[in-house]
Amino acid sequence: MNGKRIFQHPGYRKIIEEDFTPGNYDRALPRFQSLYETLKSELSAADKAILLSRIANCASDALLKQNIEDRSLVQTFWNYLEEYLKAAPEALKDDRQFGGSTDEPKKRLSEALELLIRYEPECLKEKAVDRTSSCFARIDYPGWGFDLSLDVLMQKINEERIRFTRKGHIANTKALAEAYIEVSEPVNEHYRYARATVMNILSDLVWFEGGKDSEKKSLEWLNRCLEINPDDLFAKTRKRYIEERQTVQEQIRRFKHDTGNTKAGIEAMLTLCLRLPQAAEEPLHTYLKTVQTEVKHLYGVHRFVHNEQCRIEDTDPEELINDLIAPHNSRNANFFIMTASGTGKKWKTDPDYLRLALYNLIKNSLEAFQRRRIPLAERNIRISVLPDSHTLIIEDNAGGIEPALKDHIFSPYVSSKGIRKGTGLGLSNARRAVEIMGGTLEFPENQPENGARFEIRMRET
Repeated sequence: MNGKRIFQHPGYRKIIEEDFTPGNYDRALPRFQSLYETLKSELSAADKAILLSRIANCASDALLKQNIEDRSLVQTFWNYLEEYLKAAPEALKDDRQFGGSTDEPKKRLSEALELLIRYEPECLKEKAVDRTSSCFARIDYPGWGFDLSLDVLMQKINEERIRFTRKGHIANTKALAEAYIEVSEPVNEHYRYARATVMNILSDLVWFEGGKDSEKKSLEWLNRCLEINPDDLFAKTRKRYIEERQTVQEQIRRFKHDTGNTKAGIEAMLTLCLRLPQAAEEPLHTYLKTVQTEVKHLYGVHRFVHNEQCRIEDTDPEELINDLIAPHNSRNANFFIMTASGTGKKWKTDPDYLRLALYNLIKNSLEAFQRRRIPLAERNIRISVLPDSHTLIIEDNAGGIEPALKDHIFSPYVSSKGIRKGTGLGLSNARRAVEIMGGTLEFPENQPENGARFEIRMRET
């Protein structure tokens, strides 16, 4: 080399000018490799490290910037990176200029982590620990070693956590953060606040990742963070929030248990009352049946609000409908008409959720009658049970749905009842209850002239 640096070598400069440009890294790579093989016996330790770094850089740029899918390039990167790291200690010892900048090693480590994310995400944590602690961190030189490794790891954590469009970005960030905690263990005191920050990130990640023990794991990271930095305001606030949430969830669990028991007790009492001789007399019988139906409906609402799963059982839809309409028919001159083509045939469905959906549809019709002041004698609600297709059709003559609302009737908080006269959740909840059972609630195109028709189609099992 006659005392010249690698930057001054005409072959090196020619490759830089001709091929080391966006879109041409794959062409520059073999030329740099050939140059290295030709000159390696003449190169100083620093120039050798520089050229090895450039070759690794070409391989990573071809993969990451040109998006060339070639696994052999990944191995090429690792091979030359290893050679670069072997040459670095001697280069740092012999050449102060080489050690004056950490840009190159930081870039190589960042590329290494990116390649691990892209090609080996399933073992990202283990490989990230290995590549940092056993490769970069082992080089004892100011600005290198643990300082360089942990700085790049932190940078990569912050980059990955906001890459929302990348598949698996949460798992990747979590793996990198756990690698940071492991790599920084030997220098715990020096990096205590950085470790606390990463523990906060991990608590966030496991929280948003969800799962059975997400809150417990999140609290574990927050507690570890507060052991290092007791004054961490974020950790203290998040910990208090999770603990309060857990308290509320426990209260809800107890409430669900207690209300379930209360509902069972009320139903048992009503059943006993209905068996009494005097209970067969009107209007007491109707009153008791109405209360019984309302209790069942409230229990369905209770399950719905708490997102309980569907409980499939044999259900007679005609019997369920009769329970819902009997009180109204006795009071309002029998304006309900039920037709059924398969009397007594039971369906596999959830009676609570089916009752909830029908209750809301019937309630909407009754309120429309009252709102439009339709005389009792003219009111009509027809419910058709079609067991062969597992379909229920509910049709009324209450004036129909306003045209402006037809496209939005199943949207939450949409109501035609006026301000403070309804929540606008009736039809939305009815559809959701049917969907929980695997069915559909539709507002078909063929509507009656002066009314509304809804169709519930249950899943056939």
